[in-house]
Amino acid sequence: MEAVQVSPRPGAPRHWWLAGILSLLLPGLGQLYAGHWRRAVGFFIVNALIDFPFLLGLWSYAALLDRPGGFWLAATVGIGVVLFRIVAIVDAAFVASHTPRGLLAPYQRWYLYVAILFAWNAPGLAGMSYPDSGTESYSIPGGSMIPTLQIGDYVIGIQLSGTNDLPKRGAIVTHIDAASGDTYIRRLIGLPGDTVEMRDGRLILNGMPVAAEPVGTFRGAGGSGPMLQETLPQGTRYNVLDVQNGSALDTVPAATVPPGYVFLLGDNRDNSRDSRVNGPVPIESLEAIILYVYWSSDLGRIGLRLD
Repeated sequence: MEAVQVSPRPGAPRHWWLAGILSLLLPGLGQLYAGHWRRAVGFFIVNALIDFPFLLGLWSYAALLDRPGGFWLAATVGIGVVLFRIVAIVDAAFVASHTPRGLLAPYQRWYLYVAILFAWNAPGLAGMSYPDSGTESYSIPGGSMIPTLQIGDYVIGIQLSGTNDLPKRGAIVTHIDAASGDTYIRRLIGLPGDTVEMRDGRLILNGMPVAAEPVGTFRGAGGSGPMLQETLPQGTRYNVLDVQNGSALDTVPAATVPPGYVFLLGDNRDNSRDSRVNGPVPIESLEAIILYVYWSSDLGRIGLRLD
C-alpha cells in the first residue's frame, strides 16, 4: 500500500506568536518559519548591516555621540534599530497568521533555525563578544551640579579608558569613590601639576583668578541664587551657583594636584562635597565624560550638550 504524506490541519495558520518570538531572537527567522524565505533574506540583510558594524568596531554609539549633533544622531540610530526590530516581529507574526500550515519546505526545520542562530552568534560564542556601546548613562539625584545639571536629569556620556584617557579642564566627569563605591558627578578643574585655590569664593588656578561674571539668577529645585559664568584659561565656559558669601567652602588653601590625580568641583559651590573636602581624585577612578542630557522633566533640556 502506498504511503500518503498528510498535512496537519491544512486550514490552520502557522503560530503567529512563535514567529514573533523567532524574529525577536533574530529578525527574519520568524519569516523563515512562516515559509517566506525571500522576506526572511531581506530582514537578514538589513540586520547584518546594523549588527556587523558594531561587531567589527566600525562604529558605536560613543562614536556617534562625539560627532556634531551627536545626541540626535545616536538617538535616531537607536530609535531606528528599535523600530526595525518591532517591524520584524510584527511582520513575522502577520505573515504567519495568514499562512496556512502545510507540508514544510526544506528550510522550515527547527534544527535549521538553531543553526542560523548559532552561526549568527558564532563570534560571541568564540569569545569575540560584541563590543560595548562605549557609553554610560546616569540619573542626577542631588543638587551638587546645579545650575548645569538639575535634579531628575538623565545624562549620557562616553566611557573613559584609564589613566591615558584624561579629559580636558572643564569637562563634566563621573568617578567612583573608593571608600563607598558610589558614583559621583563633578567638573574637572585641576590637572596633574595644577595649583588650585579658592579665595573668598573665587577660583584661583595656577595663581591666576579664573574669570567670572554675573549671568543672572537661577531658580529651581535644589537651590536658587545668583549665577556666575566662569571661563577657564583654554576658553571653556560654564555657570556656577554661589549663594553664601563666606561659607566654609569659599576659602581653600592653594594645593598642587599630584601626578595621577585630578581636582574636581561641583558647580553648586556651597553644596558639593568635592576635592575641596575630600582632596584630589585618582585618574583611574574616573568612569565617564558626560556629554548630553538625554531626558529631563524640563523637555527643553533634552539634547543639551554639556561639554
